[in-house]
Amino acid sequence: MLLIPAIDLKDGRCVRLKQGKLDEETIFSEDPAEVARRWRDEGAERTYRRWLRWNAAVMVTRAQRP
Repeated sequence: MLLIPAIDLKDGRCVRLKQGKLDEETIFSEDPAEVARRWRDEGAERTYRRWLRWNAAVMVTRAQRP
């Protein structure tokens, strides 16, 4: 079985959002490249980097509100 770790990025940092809420984030690292290297060193053959555009997504969502 191939496991591919995901690295979510927001504002250049590795994050996890609580239920997708931008104001409830947990920052795991300020250095995404180091996180990817750690996964590689642990044996990951690849990583899935989600270069999330959270700020842009929120702006679009707010603009669509009545």
